[in-house]
Amino acid sequence: MFNQNFYPTPEDVIIQMLEGTQIENKTVLEPSAGKGNIIDYLNQNGAKNVLFCETEKDLATISAQKAKFL
Repeated sequence: MFNQNFYPTPEDVIIQMLEGTQIENKTVLEPSAGKGNIIDYLNQNGAKNVLFCETEKDLATISAQKAKFL
């Protein structure tokens, strides 16, 4: 299912990436969702809606359980 180009984002990196960013009650786009680590973080930290894109079918299926596919 996961190919050699699959690199899940660790939570400590997500925290660094979003430092100072207001996500509560916002609609957020995750343009390359993978299995949804960033989606999980956004959902757990108050994002109103999370939209995502993912080209890998199996990964998109996983992320579709967590956010809205575009």
